[in-house]
Amino acid sequence: DCPTSSSEEDYAWEGYMEQSQGTEGFEKVFVEIRDAHFVVCSDRGDSPEVLIKCPVASLSGPAVLNEDSTRCLEVPFGTGPAARFRCVSERRAEQWVEAINQARTHASSKIRRPTSHA
Repeated sequence: DCPTSSSEEDYAWEGYMEQSQGTEGFEKVFVEIRDAHFVVCSDRGDSPEVLIKCPVASLSGPAVLNEDSTRCLEVPFGTGPAARFRCVSERRAEQWVEAINQARTHASSKIRRPTSHA
């Protein structure tokens, strides 16, 4: 379920990164931010395996650059350890952090409803 287009172009972001496999090293994955979801697939195309699909508004915190490697970023899902991804460059990692956090802010603002004072 990783199409190559999005209905929310302002907050669409996609590309290949490497996902940490713990002591096994890193594995190349295709990552998208679309329709207010952070989606990680085994590859790009018509029917790749979806590895992670999480509403960006439900991330447990902002995405951050990793302290040990500026090419790496961490994305916090729930209460467990953050998922770690590696990019081709420090600049690309910074762009991903910015895109994830902007999508998270945008999605969170869309689900907030104004309160009425009666």
